[in-house]
Amino acid sequence: MRPSRVLCASLICGVAAAFLGCVTALSACAKHRPARLPLASIYARNTARLEVTTIVVTDEQRADRARHIYTAIAALGERLEKEREHTAAQVVHLTSQPALDLDQVEAAIGRVKRDQKAAFVRYVELQMELRKALTPREFKQLGRFQ
Repeated sequence: MRPSRVLCASLICGVAAAFLGCVTALSACAKHRPARLPLASIYARNTARLEVTTIVVTDEQRADRARHIYTAIAALGERLEKEREHTAAQVVHLTSQPALDLDQVEAAIGRVKRDQKAAFVRYVELQMELRKALTPREFKQLGRFQ
């Protein structure tokens, strides 16, 4: 048995408002993101490692490759954050319409889940590239910077 349309609409509006509030709070402190968010902690770790790569990695070519990978990881996080903000705005718009279309709302939320999964897969690929580009000692040393 499906819940009533009003109940679904109010639930979706509440979730969308909470999501939008979180995104707004995250945007407000752009450089000082809360560490408890996985995206923020990935961004902070890679930014810290990017800054010390030339100190830890002595070979210039491998240091450049590592910096490129760390930059790609940071860009991946930024892109995912922008996609989340766009989807949150879209869900808020869809739920504020007089004729609520649950299929469109579910599709928008489904895109966020799909994007998160794709971002995670790409993150793992980049980490594997990084492991290949660095020696085990360099990888371990860079792993200490958080």
